[in-house]
Amino acid sequence: MDDAKQISLSVTEDRLMADANGEYRCQLLEKLAAETRDLKAHRNSGLSPSSFSCADALVKAMEEAAKVVELTWHKHHQADTGPAAQV
Repeated sequence: MDDAKQISLSVTEDRLMADANGEYRCQLLEKLAAETRDLKAHRNSGLSPSSFSCADALVKAMEEAAKVVELTWHKHHQADTGPAAQV
C-alpha cells in the first residue's frame, strides 16, 4: 500500500510517518525507556501485591508501547532502512 492510501490511527503515527531521519522515534523511545525505568524502580520498592501487579502491568505496557513505536516507524520507512539505503 502506498503512502497516499495509508490510514493513520493517531497523531503519533502521523509524526512517525513524517520522521524520515528517526529523530522523533528516538525521542519517543527515550521517554518510554525513562518512564519504564522509573516504573520498575517503583515496582521494586516494596509495594503491596495489588500495587505491584498494577505497576508490573504498566511496565509491560510501556515495553509494548516501545515495540509499537519501532514497528510503526519501520513500517513507514522500510525503503529508508533497506540494504540499498545503507550504501
